Amino acid sequence: MHTFKNRTCNICEKSFHPDNSKRYFCSIECAFWDKVQVKEPNDCWPWTGARKRQGYGYFRRDHKCHTAVRVCWEIHYGPIPKHDSFHGICVLHRCDNPPCCNPSHLFLGTQGDNIRDMIAKDRRRHYFGENNPAAKLNEKQVLNIRQDLANGGTYRGLAKEYNVGQGTIGRIKKGTHWKHI
Repeated sequence: MHTFKNRTCNICEKSFHPDNSKRYFCSIECAFWDKVQVKEPNDCWPWTGARKRQGYGYFRRDHKCHTAVRVCWEIHYGPIPKHDSFHGICVLHRCDNPPCCNPSHLFLGTQGDNIRDMIAKDRRRHYFGENNPAAKLNEKQVLNIRQDLANGGTYRGLAKEYNVGQGTIGRIKKGTHWKHI
């Protein structure tokens, strides 16, 4: 078995005995803070490591990926309490900056709290019509569907023609979908 010489942690400069050749930090905490650009106390501290598409950082711990803000919370404040809801407790940002890992910018809440916070701060995305990534129709097709319905077209026939469900045709007719045109 290979033994490794003592090393000095790249963050806190403590001496430690690594258990493998790839370890450069004395603790999970030091490995975490190596990936955070710490600035002034009130500034956002951006995560400089790997990020998800939405901008949230992630950190490998115990052979699993965790969001950086959850790890940050646990390092700074301790364990995140359990919750009865399906989603559990979320770590939310006061600053609304997904890569921020400043502990003073974080707070705990439920998924419902997260949604209320999003609405209160007007961060909700409004995807109408063709701008909605899930849209199967364009505005011209919707106008044609309305015209065909006015001319006696059936839900079944139009749904088949446009490759959508009959419920979609009904909601277009009622004006609950595509009401902006």
